[in-house]
Amino acid sequence: MDMQTTRLAHELELAAKIIANAASIMTASEKRRWAEMNAHDGCNGKDVTRAHERERALEAVGILLTPHSAQAGYRGASFPFPFPFH
Repeated sequence: MDMQTTRLAHELELAAKIIANAASIMTASEKRRWAEMNAHDGCNGKDVTRAHERERALEAVGILLTPHSAQAGYRGASFPFPFPFH
C-alpha cells in the first residue's frame, strides 16, 4: 500500500473516532437533527455517521479494520436512524 493510501486510511479512521466521540455526547434529539441535516445536504448514508460507507471505502483499497479499530468506536459509531428524514 502506498503512503497516500495509508495516510488517507488513517484520516478516515481518525474521523470515525471523532464522529463517534461527538455522537456519544449528543441527545437523541440532536442525533435526529444531525440526520436531518445530512439528508438535506445529500450526505446521508446507511446510518447518520456513514460508518458503513467509510468501512467499505477502506475495504475497497484493501484495508480491513482491526479489532482495535472496531473497539475504538469505528463499527460502533452507527445509530438506528433510518433515512431519509424528509
